[in-house]
Amino acid sequence: MIVIPALGIGGTERHLVQVLPRLQAAGFEIAVFPFKSGGTLAPALSAAGITVLSSPNQKPGILRAALALRQHCLSDPPEILHFFLPAAYLLGTAASLGCRVRRLMSRRSLARYQTRYPGVRWLEGKLHRRMHGVLANSSAVRQELIKEGAPPLPAPSHLQRR
Repeated sequence: MIVIPALGIGGTERHLVQVLPRLQAAGFEIAVFPFKSGGTLAPALSAAGITVLSSPNQKPGILRAALALRQHCLSDPPEILHFFLPAAYLLGTAASLGCRVRRLMSRRSLARYQTRYPGVRWLEGKLHRRMHGVLANSSAVRQELIKEGAPPLPAPSHLQRR
């Protein structure tokens, strides 16, 4: 299950629209849980046969959506929760604690947002230890995650010494 704040038009969201149908075609059962229902790209995922879940509340708000995610993880836990973007990572991880799921997070840019929100760097550092896997899309992001307390991440094979 992919957890993301919303399915609007953004780089991460467009990337998922390209990748998730391929994973589905390869035999993976994929579901997406956006905290905000609807979104411009939701129909493209649905058309590809990917389940796009929504909160049962008409106007859920982000906290109610996190509670809906927790309820889903307790009643019908996915094997893996994969968090994209900071809001999904922070709230989704908190909502999934105590649930029997594997947790992954992907960071797709340097965490400059942390300077605007005091305490987020500390909180993310604590959450990194709750992940079964942490993915970075660049060496700079990888180094930043390690400095924040993520478990050591192997360097991509093209960067490893031979």
